[in-house]
Amino acid sequence: MGCIEWGAKLFGPLLKRVLLPSDSQTQRLRKIFFTVYSTVTLAVMAFAVGDTLNRPLEGNELYLVSLLCQVALCTVVLAKLLITKRLGDVFFTAVLMAGCLLVMLSDLIGASGMYDRAVLLFVVVIDVALVGKVDMLVVNGGVVLVVLWMLFMQAELYVRFGLLDVWGTATPEQRQRAMCECATPPCGQGVDIAARNLGIGIYAFLLDFYFTRRFATMVDAERDAIRAAVNASEGISQALASFDLDDASAQLDEHASVLPPQLVMSYQKLLSNLGAYRPYLPQSCLPMAPVRRGSGGSSMSSGEASSAAQSLSSRLSSRHSV
Repeated sequence: MGCIEWGAKLFGPLLKRVLLPSDSQTQRLRKIFFTVYSTVTLAVMAFAVGDTLNRPLEGNELYLVSLLCQVALCTVVLAKLLITKRLGDVFFTAVLMAGCLLVMLSDLIGASGMYDRAVLLFVVVIDVALVGKVDMLVVNGGVVLVVLWMLFMQAELYVRFGLLDVWGTATPEQRQRAMCECATPPCGQGVDIAARNLGIGIYAFLLDFYFTRRFATMVDAERDAIRAAVNASEGISQALASFDLDDASAQLDEHASVLPPQLVMSYQKLLSNLGAYRPYLPQSCLPMAPVRRGSGGSSMSSGEASSAAQSLSSRLSSRHSV
């Protein structure tokens, strides 16, 4: 959340063109994240594409394709935000799925070309999906896909089915160096080391998924509880302001489960006090409720009845004096 607030301050002028006053909290988080991420990624990818084009293209074709795909995805997202100012659930989910596929491609390139792996970016994609309120069926499917990908890649690195050799971009010198840069070359991995690395990676990923999902669920529950309590308090307060104690008591009984216990006790005490004070209050402090029907069949309020009674009393007094 702190990173999002920092990004909102740094990219303030750009976010003003994207955010709308009617946006919900979830919509604001989605827009802020994608605006900041797309802008930063475009700047970084432009430098990476330029650096790649300045080098021999042979052996870097797949890497260049992955960079161009990231540039295209960020450009589409940023253009949609600036033009439509909308980020619907379907588009948001589709962008995250495309991002997950790009992470897989980047991870494959990293593993086949002796570069850094990109598997940690799966954590970012899943966390954004959870905080952005993507359907849990889609999120769970993404988690299963990531775990299967980690299993497959670890098996490929250990058994060498040939996928990394087909898509590999590493030169023979890089492969030879990777085989010899250890204390006792060749630097192979035993099954125990491969299983340990795989277990640690899956454990860390699932642990992050569990805690982030729990955090997002707790935040949603607290927000819903606060909204329900505010709505209930608003209705009870309106009834108390008009001295409609029966309506206020009925609403308090109905919404007692969503209000804090101390607030329920305060309302009950206030209702009790107002009920005790009501007989001693002047008529003008009570709500103007219809009390009877006039000669024409129309309803007459308590204030009108009081005025009519005073007028009749005045006329009777004047006749008595005559």
